[in-house]
Amino acid sequence: MRILAALALFALTACASAPSPDAVVMRAPRPLTPTELAQLAEGKALCVRPNNDGSCVSIATVSLMPDGIRFEDTGLTRIDLYVENFTAYFGADPLITDADRQMFAALEQRRAAGNYDLIRVTLRYEGVYDPTRRAFCTVPRPDSRIFSNAEFAFTRSRDTDRSGDWAVSPELRAQIIDLAERMFASPSAIETVGVRELTEIRDSLRHSAPACIVFYGIDSGEGVRISSMSTAAPDQMEWASTNRVRVDPHPMEAVLSLRVL
Repeated sequence: MRILAALALFALTACASAPSPDAVVMRAPRPLTPTELAQLAEGKALCVRPNNDGSCVSIATVSLMPDGIRFEDTGLTRIDLYVENFTAYFGADPLITDADRQMFAALEQRRAAGNYDLIRVTLRYEGVYDPTRRAFCTVPRPDSRIFSNAEFAFTRSRDTDRSGDWAVSPELRAQIIDLAERMFASPSAIETVGVRELTEIRDSLRHSAPACIVFYGIDSGEGVRISSMSTAAPDQMEWASTNRVRVDPHPMEAVLSLRVL
């Protein structure tokens, strides 16, 4: 699984807290309705956790719209990991121009000046509610470009505090997107990586294939609470029902620890 795809696809089973002996027995997690999701998650920071060690793999936020949802997922990745992967695939590619090298130099100058070692990546999706699947499903984007739904910032922070971040400007982001598209069409990259794998990497970074996001809640004596979420392709919803990752809601202003991927 590639760097950005790892921030958006969740394949770990959630852990539910056991009820006290005097509590009403909890039922199995069930998909939340849009109304329930709005009540339980909107305006909250959802800590996405594959285990109980306290750190979040990413922070998710949801905003309900009249017919769907806007979903954002933010996580941290080491800058050197991006550099290593790019160099391994494209470092000597003849399509890299002088303008690209100038962009690299400008980014490195900014990184060094701030002593940044991480990239904060935010991925954005919009989905329409499908009552049959009880999920919010994205619309296919055949004309989408690599990183077109992503925003980047350099950071030193290992948590959700963004006060020291340096956000990549829209102009630089456009250059990065253009470079990525050129590199994934490069004959030398195709020869080095292979058509099939390069296509799979490109498509995962474009996020062009439809996906469905399901939010689950647990009913108890105190009412329903949000407990987990999952993603799956529209024709693989049984996978979503058995592969959930725990989410814990927190106030939006809370400072939460983030795991570096």
